[in-house]
Amino acid sequence: MIHMGQSLSPLPDLLAVLKRGDIVTHIYSPPPHGIFDDAGRMLPAVLDARKRGVWFDVGNGLNKHITWDVAERAMRMGLTPDTISTDWVPTGRADQIFNLGTVASKFLMLGLPLERVVACVTSNAVKAMPAFAGLGTLAPGAVADVAVMEMEDGEFEFVDNSREKRTGRMKLVTKATFNGGRRVSPAL
Repeated sequence: MIHMGQSLSPLPDLLAVLKRGDIVTHIYSPPPHGIFDDAGRMLPAVLDARKRGVWFDVGNGLNKHITWDVAERAMRMGLTPDTISTDWVPTGRADQIFNLGTVASKFLMLGLPLERVVACVTSNAVKAMPAFAGLGTLAPGAVADVAVMEMEDGEFEFVDNSREKRTGRMKLVTKATFNGGRRVSPAL
């Protein structure tokens, strides 16, 4: 996995060494060294990497990892995330990130269908990370690591890393969590 965005190396140089199954996180980082050239066109190296089977992950953190402008332009050009994750640190619990449901809900607001959002945080994550083998499914006999979420309708504020606020109409809210088949209490 590589962290892109505020790197010293231009993104095409980093992408050139990646192979099928490698992961690029923070795909919606603003310049410098983001997915767009100075004229606002998607870098050909990004499209080439996707064709080679490189995975693209959101990695929503607090510091220059996602802006609405970059995410919307990229998604219009066909660069939707393969996986949706957080770059969650303790301060993210109270600012911008909050939890995986909030980050996933940002992509509902941006127009990604619910089925794709759910796949990005479950089955796609398992395919991208071999350590997750056997997880991300509700198949009989699978390990019961489950987040029970409810889709709430209303007006929900979401914030990107440039502190721009947007309002969404849907939000995934965790109602229960199970680890190994046992219900666990939320961490405070």
